[in-house]
Amino acid sequence: MRSVVVLALLAGCGDNNDLDRCLPDGFADGESMVAGAPLGPFVRAGQLATSSRRFALTHAFVLDETPGACGTAPAEGRRLVIAFCEQPTETDYAIVPESLFSCGAGEALAVVEEANGTDVVKANAGTVAITSAGVCIAGTYALTFGGDMLEGSFDVAVCP
Repeated sequence: MRSVVVLALLAGCGDNNDLDRCLPDGFADGESMVAGAPLGPFVRAGQLATSSRRFALTHAFVLDETPGACGTAPAEGRRLVIAFCEQPTETDYAIVPESLFSCGAGEALAVVEEANGTDVVKANAGTVAITSAGVCIAGTYALTFGGDMLEGSFDVAVCP
């Protein structure tokens, strides 16, 4: 997953009912201790096109702890990355361990990364529920990283 996010980060747009949530940084909430360190609060949320050598991942939601301009990767902090094999649609996705992951099975991968793209910890279970997939993509997540849990909501879209 390291190469998934080292690509361009995109700032997000918010939910269809509150467009102020989308400009310019997207919206995401959720804070917890993950892998022995705090994760969050998130200050921007975006979607980016991506690729991976191991899987056919094509889209990723990125929830960042540090601000930045559209298309820029942060210089510090950590981020939550949720990766999909295709453009996410209004449905529920199961988060599965990387060893069990399969494209086309309604599954997604989740990982916490350092700003330099190094994986900190990968989720071993959870769900992502996309509730709106129009101009802005809205939803919720509940993820398990070993014994740590992280829950929240997001509003993201591709930056123009």
